[in-house]
Amino acid sequence: NVRPRRLPTCPRLREEVKSLEKRPTLLLVTEEHRIDPADWAQAVANAEGPQLVVGGPGTGKTEFLVRRSLWLLEDANVDPEEITLLSFSRRGVADLEKRVQAGLTRSYTAVPASTFHSLASRLLETYAEQALGWDEMPALLTGPEQVALVHELLISVDPQSWPLRFRGLLAMHSFAREVTDFLIRCQ
Repeated sequence: NVRPRRLPTCPRLREEVKSLEKRPTLLLVTEEHRIDPADWAQAVANAEGPQLVVGGPGTGKTEFLVRRSLWLLEDANVDPEEITLLSFSRRGVADLEKRVQAGLTRSYTAVPASTFHSLASRLLETYAEQALGWDEMPALLTGPEQVALVHELLISVDPQSWPLRFRGLLAMHSFAREVTDFLIRCQ
């Protein structure tokens, strides 16, 4: 089942999305290679362009990424600025940076590593005005700031508009956390 996509609410972005949907799509299909750690040396050295490494927990995705980065830096003489290491968490980024630095035999400027969210934020900061027409960046809220905002909104609501049995929930922080979590998961 294909669910229809909701278009963005920003008029300019909505028009851009509509125009993109009318353009032909190029789907580049590449070969999938399943490799064991014993075969990593060849895979690390022979791959051209970006790589997508997929595997379950503990299968060596991070180690493969570290080895690939070290090969690019040390053997292929790629500038560190041409490499971007991405991870889902700040802890993962710190681990990547530490492991790459530990494996280097020469001194380099830092290899750029960040979370996916941080990269997306930097891309918006750099290109949002020209690509989306934004004159300023929206404020990015931390998790606790999101809950606080939802809490403020809930306590500002007229309790009479809520069923009697739910009115006591409006001022509770735990309810604000649950509503925030629900809103984040909504599509």
